[in-house]
Amino acid sequence: MRALNPRRVFYGWWIVAITLFLTGIAFGPLLYGAGIMMVALKRDFNWSQSFLSLPWTLNRAVEGALLGPIDGWLTNILGPRRMVIIGILILGAGLIGFSLIETQWGYLIAVATLWLGANMALGIPLTTAMNNWFIRRRTIAMALGQMGGNLGGFLVPLLAASIEAFGWRTTTLWAGIGITAIAIPIGMAVRNSPEQYGLRPDGDPPLNPQENRADGQATTVLPHPQTAEVDFTATQAMKTWSFWLLSLSMGCAVAAALTVILYIVPALEHQGISLAIASTVVTVYTFTSVAARLVAGFLGDRYSKQHGIAIFVAIQALGVLAAALIPGLLGAFLFAILFGIGFGGRGPLYVAIRGDYFGRKNFATIVGVSSLVPNLTFAIPIAVGWWYDRVGDYTLPFLLLGVINMVGAFLILWAKPPKPPVPSRKEPSPVG
Repeated sequence: MRALNPRRVFYGWWIVAITLFLTGIAFGPLLYGAGIMMVALKRDFNWSQSFLSLPWTLNRAVEGALLGPIDGWLTNILGPRRMVIIGILILGAGLIGFSLIETQWGYLIAVATLWLGANMALGIPLTTAMNNWFIRRRTIAMALGQMGGNLGGFLVPLLAASIEAFGWRTTTLWAGIGITAIAIPIGMAVRNSPEQYGLRPDGDPPLNPQENRADGQATTVLPHPQTAEVDFTATQAMKTWSFWLLSLSMGCAVAAALTVILYIVPALEHQGISLAIASTVVTVYTFTSVAARLVAGFLGDRYSKQHGIAIFVAIQALGVLAAALIPGLLGAFLFAILFGIGFGGRGPLYVAIRGDYFGRKNFATIVGVSSLVPNLTFAIPIAVGWWYDRVGDYTLPFLLLGVINMVGAFLILWAKPPKPPVPSRKEPSPVG
């Protein structure tokens, strides 16, 4: 491996920048633009709302639940960089395949391919890379990197305009070609961990400068008093109450957030609000989520992440309840502000607290296993689509989602830092 110059900008910040860019151009539009695509497909094929929502929720959940642990394990084996490149190739193929949809089966396969690539490239691998490069500045690094997904929401009006002008087939075709061409070279710049280059997390100077080998090969770096960690294995983490309370809390928050994101545009259109204004609502909660993510990143490295999560999840719940109980533009934009604050703020804190609680060495596997609980809530968005097809209203489902979301805010308060595991006789190897 070629050595990285320690005198330049700490490479961990380049990992953050790469994460921000890749999630911005790919995951952001994929997540926030789902409602736009559902509206466009409904116009052309007149498929039911429950069917249109099925692959976006089912595939993401099933792939996250079944492949999440596998993605984590592969990330530990292959390293984040290889996983990112493989995932981007699959994501690009999925977008190109989406442009060729003619049947319901084609629609299901295309969306499944999209989410497979997104999960492999933009989820666990990039999060693991950032977790490896930072300890003391972990939350702000996570906040800045994950901000790309929020900034990608600003592309939703452009996505809507492109669909209106050129059609959804042309839009997704060129999106697939463009993302593949741009993202592959950038993904190759991902570096798995600082130890592989004789560096230390957070850009801290080495305790023994002579250990910084010129050839850049992995070196054993002694722990620093400020960055000393206890590493759990996945099995050890699963034996703690904190692991399950974190997973359940996140499951409640994610179920509410992803369902509302998926249906907010159709729900607003159902109220008579134009597609252009609905996409503006998406832009508003995207903007507020970016600001909240930065605030959470700054505060999370200084104050209790646990209490911060509870506050932001509760604010997200209030936003969902506003969408359910206040009709018209007032409710739409009140939802956008509150939901954006909560959704943006909780994200980096949920990820960083798992790094704090369980360490770096097996982080990818632990995150993959913990994704089982949030992703098993996939039936909720499907049920909401089913309800709308029969009742023609989103009020009750959104109300219930707000309550579920609030439960997640209370669950996190019981997720205390776990006791360190019994040390293994085998000396742990450096993170790679």
